[in-house]
Amino acid sequence: MKILVLSVTAGEGHNSMGKALMAAAKDKHHDAIMHDYLKDICPFRGWLSQPFYFFTLRHFPKLEQRAYQAIQNRDYTKLPKKMSAIHYMTSSKKANQAVLDVIKEYQPDVVYCTHIYCGIVMSYLKKNGYTKVPSFFIVSDYNVIAYTEWAKCNDYILSPSEEVNQTLLKIGYKQEQILPFGITVNPKFAQIHDRKKLAQVLNIKPDVFTIFMSGGGTGFGNILDFIKKVEKNEFKVQIIIVNGHNEEGYARIQEYIEKNNLKNILNYGFVTNIHELMAVSDIMVGKLGGVGVTEAFNMGLPILCPSPAPFQEHDNGIYLSKLGCIINTNTNDECILALKEILEHPEKLGAMRQAVRQVARPHATTDLLAFMEKITYGSK
Repeated sequence: MKILVLSVTAGEGHNSMGKALMAAAKDKHHDAIMHDYLKDICPFRGWLSQPFYFFTLRHFPKLEQRAYQAIQNRDYTKLPKKMSAIHYMTSSKKANQAVLDVIKEYQPDVVYCTHIYCGIVMSYLKKNGYTKVPSFFIVSDYNVIAYTEWAKCNDYILSPSEEVNQTLLKIGYKQEQILPFGITVNPKFAQIHDRKKLAQVLNIKPDVFTIFMSGGGTGFGNILDFIKKVEKNEFKVQIIIVNGHNEEGYARIQEYIEKNNLKNILNYGFVTNIHELMAVSDIMVGKLGGVGVTEAFNMGLPILCPSPAPFQEHDNGIYLSKLGCIINTNTNDECILALKEILEHPEKLGAMRQAVRQVARPHATTDLLAFMEKITYGSK
């Protein structure tokens, strides 16, 4: 089976979902490639979707949030203007032809769209008869984002929850299109580990309350400030920090650790064994992106969010906090208070873990691959 993953580099989450399916496909000896079509139609647009996006989010968060809310609250009955960026990236002849060229060249059995832009393009191509290849689109957060209604002509859409299922039905999707598999992350996040044995391998104390922290490659969140507050409160915990590609953040934290001779903090840059680090942890402190949340939940980790989340992450926080899976806070001080409450009342952590188990869909990726195999080989 040949799988074409269409993605857009806007953060690493969308690419990560595609890579997860590709990893599972490779294990089953299928062929899969990923393509970012925005780089074909205009490199400048691709730059807007990554560096400029994070620059404005870091320096002008309120402006970005207002723009996001305006899009979410727009008139759904009106199509975008032809001069708009969303039209150019999803509905222009150049965008449609770029994706169609890749399909004709690669001749995939299925197409998996991990970003709304790709989903809209594939929906247009399917609706107008340019291709008959089965196409899949995914709701990559725990809410339905703007423009999802324009991707209705894809054959299938992956959903992470019953609430999302109902929203999809309301905006025009059919029940038979909805696959309630969840968000696709690497299957290694579904592995079950012996915590004590793994902790010994990783040189981590297995019986100490362990906090997993991830600032992501873009360096959001003041991790160092959080660490200082943990030390000031003299909590009996150990902290695992993954900085990703944020080398500056890693260096600042490492300097603080060495200066204060801290033995309870493990500081990492980019790693490939996040699933193992999560497996020896009790709770995660970090962002609320759909992929990161799903990875944590699949490993059984509740989440503390230490700062206001932007865009879809804000909506994720509202939904997941209602379910009891996470605690949403606005500052590191509030997060510390929430952590103190959990340490003093372990039953609260137990309740959060139970809520996480109800939400987690640890086999989403392998379930999707099995479904793709079924429709591909079943039709031949």
